Amino acid sequence: MIKVFIGAAFITLALTSTSFAGDKAKCDEATMTMVMDAMKKDTDPKMAKDVELAAGEMKMAAASMKDKKMDDCSMHIDAAKKHMMMK
Repeated sequence: MIKVFIGAAFITLALTSTSFAGDKAKCDEATMTMVMDAMKKDTDPKMAKDVELAAGEMKMAAASMKDKKMDDCSMHIDAAKKHMMMK
């Protein structure tokens, strides 16, 4: 019985860890353009600070992309999307 429980826990852990792997933003021009367009369209004064923070993250994402640091780029795009409340 314990072996079954441990096996089920292992399978659950393996499936869970792989399901989160696809949640990172893709570091490409299309994704960067999508986030930048959302920033340009957001004219709500209450969101000005978030747009400013997202712009900073996008600058860092662009620099990371230029340096071919795709993991860093994805991290910065994810942060920008969070500031813009995008999924």
